[in-house]
Amino acid sequence: RSLFFPFITGRNFIFRIVIEVTFVLWLWLMMTESKYRPQTSAIFYGIIGLVSILFLATIFSISPYKSFWSSFERMEGFFGLWHYFLYFLMLISVFKSETDWRNFFGISLITSLLVSLYGVFQLLGKLDVHQGDDRLDATMGNATYLAIYLVFHIFILAFFFFKTKRISWKIIFAGAALLELFIVYKTATRGAILGLIFGVLVFSLFSFIKSRGRIRKISGVILALSIAVPILFLSLKNSSFVKNSEVLNRFATISFSETTTQSCFIIWNMAYQAWKDRPVLGWGPESFVYVFSKYYDSRLWRQEPWFDRAHNVFLDWLTSAGILGLLAYLSIFGSALMILYKLHKCNILNPELAGLCWGALLAYFIHNIFVFDNFSSYMIFFALLSYWHFLYTNKANTGKTELDDSISKSAVPFILRWGIMAVVIPASIFSLYSFNIKPVLAARSILDALRLVTYSADGSRTRNLGEGIKTLERGIGYDTFGTIEIIEQ
Repeated sequence: RSLFFPFITGRNFIFRIVIEVTFVLWLWLMMTESKYRPQTSAIFYGIIGLVSILFLATIFSISPYKSFWSSFERMEGFFGLWHYFLYFLMLISVFKSETDWRNFFGISLITSLLVSLYGVFQLLGKLDVHQGDDRLDATMGNATYLAIYLVFHIFILAFFFFKTKRISWKIIFAGAALLELFIVYKTATRGAILGLIFGVLVFSLFSFIKSRGRIRKISGVILALSIAVPILFLSLKNSSFVKNSEVLNRFATISFSETTTQSCFIIWNMAYQAWKDRPVLGWGPESFVYVFSKYYDSRLWRQEPWFDRAHNVFLDWLTSAGILGLLAYLSIFGSALMILYKLHKCNILNPELAGLCWGALLAYFIHNIFVFDNFSSYMIFFALLSYWHFLYTNKANTGKTELDDSISKSAVPFILRWGIMAVVIPASIFSLYSFNIKPVLAARSILDALRLVTYSADGSRTRNLGEGIKTLERGIGYDTFGTIEIIEQ
């Protein structure tokens, strides 16, 4: 609560600090022991391509500074994606066994369960909903962020359910999945719920076709429910039961005439028109605010005064990095599908596990049609990509060339190792202070200043203007990417 945009800045700064410290340790480990060097796959090359194109889009951006650093409100830009890339790189290098990944995702599942319990307490009125309405947001501060975070974990719980043979653990995983499914429902996030439905549909259809025995029967029941429930909902959407439910009514009111739907189409058209201006590398990351300004449509007067996202991930990539950026982003999905197919053909993933992986990927894809990416989804998506890469490189792709063997066995000379670390360690210390600690202090200065505004019983506000400006000036003195937002305040 001490930072400006606490749900965004807090977890992002902690993540970046952890990544930068861990990177120094991993770099030494990689140079010392060759087994901790990353192997390649289609997913690996897809992410390399995405980062490279985003770097070019940042250089040729409308505002390179903003494209590189982003803002407190988003904490993305090239600098943010670079940290996700390092996260992916270290995951695929250090986690070398199923036990590593089981522990990693096990901790993530425990965390998701705690987050879900936080949502339960919000539902019971014991904890506040941060958005100010009835849509649960738990510790994410946004119902949409919470929904996709839990959708991913529902598929991971199902993955653990089918992977374990112990009945007691199956009961635990099933119970946790039902709880998280309920919380997703209470977020009333249409994109995530539609993605979940289609993801379950893909899983159950594939399992029904490929599996045998009891699992085939269970898949058949799930498949039937996945089809029957939406049909039943459509037939009852005008009933009082649906209209009296905030969640169901949000789905029942979806139409081309709905204000939110119309606004989406208007903004999507603005993004398309902007892309035609700069088709190859786009306007640069974090530049949609300029698109919104240039192509503003007055029919949006009922919406927010400005948008910095197209509320469609694919259009966001199209405007921020052009057709090259969009193709690079889509190549990650394509490479993941290809690798999952190979893992299934090699019998490394049975029909249920392969179906769940494809289902999770489709759920995320559909979710991205209606909203934008964020820390909560990036973290899990890159982790899943890393796991699929691990399965492919360690189990499916066993053939190595002599060149691969010579590279893996080559050691970095002792003098060169220390030479590299002599550069990397000071650079990391500089980055930790300049790009993390100073921005944290700047983000604190904004809230410190805003706390000088006090409210009386009648709702009127009293400002200590002089002290507030001094506090903001202190934040500007840190000279960080947050200066623009400090000036706005």
